[in-house]
Amino acid sequence: MAKKKEITVEEKLRALFDLQLIDSRIDKIRDIRGELPLEVKDLEDELAGMNTRLEKLNDGIEVVVNSISDKKNHIEESKELIKKYTKQQDNVRNNREYDSLSKEIEFQELEIELNEKHIKEFNVQIEQKKIVVDETSERLKQRQEHLAHKQGELNEILAETEKEEQALINKSTDYEKKIEERLIKAYKRIRTSVKNGLAVVAIDRGASGGSFFTIPPQIQMEIAGRKKIITDEHSGRILVDIDLAKEEEEKLKSIEKQKIEDDKWSWHLGLDSDATSILNDLYEGADVSEDRLKQILCLFKLEAKDGFKEPMLGKPVYVGLAMGQKSIIKFKPQNLLTNLPLADLL
Repeated sequence: MAKKKEITVEEKLRALFDLQLIDSRIDKIRDIRGELPLEVKDLEDELAGMNTRLEKLNDGIEVVVNSISDKKNHIEESKELIKKYTKQQDNVRNNREYDSLSKEIEFQELEIELNEKHIKEFNVQIEQKKIVVDETSERLKQRQEHLAHKQGELNEILAETEKEEQALINKSTDYEKKIEERLIKAYKRIRTSVKNGLAVVAIDRGASGGSFFTIPPQIQMEIAGRKKIITDEHSGRILVDIDLAKEEEEKLKSIEKQKIEDDKWSWHLGLDSDATSILNDLYEGADVSEDRLKQILCLFKLEAKDGFKEPMLGKPVYVGLAMGQKSIIKFKPQNLLTNLPLADLL
């Protein structure tokens, strides 16, 4: 494993605080989603259970229907035997044979009564099961509608935040690579052990952010010196001075400004290779330095009710022009003709 480049304690503190700011933003996005993903999962599990129950109920009804059919067949068989035994009674030679046939007829009549009783019981079972099926089906329909509503809410939130969250996750991973493994392990351990996930906090008015216990003046001076990593003895959080925190917060805000806030953004083109590269990075949520942003000379937003391909109707197309190194503009007008989502004229 390759060794990471040695960096100063101040750089480590800045990297840790930057990582905390990014992870806190991810936490905030996930808080917006709240319990919705779990609610959707629970509803999906509930619906799966209800569907399984319905299948079993319907299978049970089918079994009872088959049993009724069997009982009806037995009744018909008994009736045929009664006819047979009754006819045989006309040809008996003595009373003993007649009595024997009479007993067989009586037995078959009892069989018919018993099977008819079972059929009545089975019909009652079917009616009861159908009531449960109807109730379960109605509840299933209601829960499906509830799931569709919750899934819609979740999809709406995901559409608004998923892209930003993924960009922040990628950024968090990049920042982790800048920090030595020992500090990352400590950072993650602290994050999981505190309620609000704040592993790195600034000292504000002499107190530690998060725990609000007063930090002794001598310790505050050491923290401001940025020569070693110091933790809060009460909460275990890593401490930084307020000036460093404000500097890094401003830096993150400037990074967040390096994007086009438009949920409908799905198409862009650069009139030169530099503009194309910068717009691609902005669209993907990647970091774009101030120097690169200063290369952009102009940014146009095109919208059309017609003339664009159907998927782009009502959506913006961003067109950028930038200057390259040595302040030279290499404009490519053919990009407009080849890359705009124009509808076919024929």
